[in-house]
Amino acid sequence: MKKQHIRLTAALLLMVLLLGLLPVAQAAESVSASGNNIDLSLDGKAVKIGAYNIAGSNYIKLRDIAQLLKGTDKEFAVAWDGASQSISLNSWEEYTPVGGELAPIAPGVQTARPSAASVLWYGTPVPLTAYTINGNNFFRLRDLSAVLIFRVTWEGSSGTVIVDTTHGYQAADGGPG
Repeated sequence: MKKQHIRLTAALLLMVLLLGLLPVAQAAESVSASGNNIDLSLDGKAVKIGAYNIAGSNYIKLRDIAQLLKGTDKEFAVAWDGASQSISLNSWEEYTPVGGELAPIAPGVQTARPSAASVLWYGTPVPLTAYTINGNNFFRLRDLSAVLIFRVTWEGSSGTVIVDTTHGYQAADGGPG
């Protein structure tokens, strides 16, 4: 129990530090989102995941990431509070699927509207840009990696997004987050 408390405290402190490093773009209006199913490697295991490309970045459903990270050291729970229009995230808690996770996305262009939902990490607001597409919230994968503390890299030769839960966040320029 003491180890969990220390781990949680360390993670929260790291998150506070990382929040100052996150590029927060406040989306003001609708944008075009190009849907596709990308190749992703999660700790060496190949998977396909639905994503939308918005301004050159992959945006993925939060519950898809939660499902992918289920059973890893980066597992987290997701809870929706309709009354406050907020999404709560809690690390080291088991994710409970609600259905529809990891469903393929039909190729094509969709309208992405800025999400009105706030994101809370253990009750503290986290400034993440999200878009609502077809009733689901999609988040930039690299932003989620900074909050959830995993590494995302791009392997251009194979066109694969690499997610490594054994390493911490790394900025897009290759430097530590």
